[in-house]
Amino acid sequence: MPLAATPDKKAGATPESSQVCIEYSFYSCPRKDALEIVSAWPEIETPWNKLQALLRDKNARCEHVSSVVTKSGQRMVVEEMQAIPFATSYSPVLADGSGGKPLGYELRNTGITIELEPVISPDGLTVDINHITQIVTPRGPLEFTGSATHFPSAPVVETRRMTTSGEFAIGKQVLVGTCNPPPANGVNNRANDDRTWFLFVHIQPNAP
Repeated sequence: MPLAATPDKKAGATPESSQVCIEYSFYSCPRKDALEIVSAWPEIETPWNKLQALLRDKNARCEHVSSVVTKSGQRMVVEEMQAIPFATSYSPVLADGSGGKPLGYELRNTGITIELEPVISPDGLTVDINHITQIVTPRGPLEFTGSATHFPSAPVVETRRMTTSGEFAIGKQVLVGTCNPPPANGVNNRANDDRTWFLFVHIQPNAP
């Protein structure tokens, strides 16, 4: 499925600049509305237009936006992190219920990570991008039961990761992909929120 539409030549990046501004935006909406957006995917700009209608009606929301300016062929990394400590080992639990104390810790990063490497086409109208996006969200402490309650609680994190590549038209809002939070899986009595997330990429030329 092509990701690039026929761009407007006026929107192209010039060979002299070799720089582009790339915007990654994450949105979410109820899953019943998401199907309408996904079904419009073959038309490059239609998913964005359908999303705008949902935003106007307050049936969708913007979850995150990151913008970067980088050169053609230059790897770029955006990290917006918060570290959460979690125990990696514990002392034994004794018969009297004592013990179970943490013996070692590690840090787990939560937040947004975007890795990309854009290459501007010779005519300056499209950009080929290899990119990885990852969202790690803390979901509170794990609720232990039984004998495990002797141990300090461990954090629960939710991860959404997308690794892909494509050719993107400059000046277009392009839907890259979707992801869904984990369903009701019994962890901490999690309920299914029935929302789908969308990742859009928008590229503009940037003169130095």
